Amino acid sequence: MTLLIDQSKKPTRYRSNEACVKHFCMARGCSNWGAFGIGASFKAGKPGQWFCSEHIAQAHKQLCTETRKPSDIPDYLLPQPVRARKARRERNFKKQQGVLL
Repeated sequence: MTLLIDQSKKPTRYRSNEACVKHFCMARGCSNWGAFGIGASFKAGKPGQWFCSEHIAQAHKQLCTETRKPSDIPDYLLPQPVRARKARRERNFKKQQGVLL
């Protein structure tokens, strides 16, 4: 299923403090705080796209497919079953190489 991104939810600066930016999850229909940013660099003036913990893995997969392989996605962004499979594969590979006894 494709993640629908609501472009009207772009990050905005607080009027009272220009240094602070409010960024909510940009997934359509979600109102959670966007704690994870993709392509954000406030020093460079790039607001990026922000997502909550529920949508970041899917957004990362959808937005970064051109530049990254699935194996490059950090473990903390992967759902638990995927992390477990990845860890099992790594253990089996090390056993085959004789690293683990």
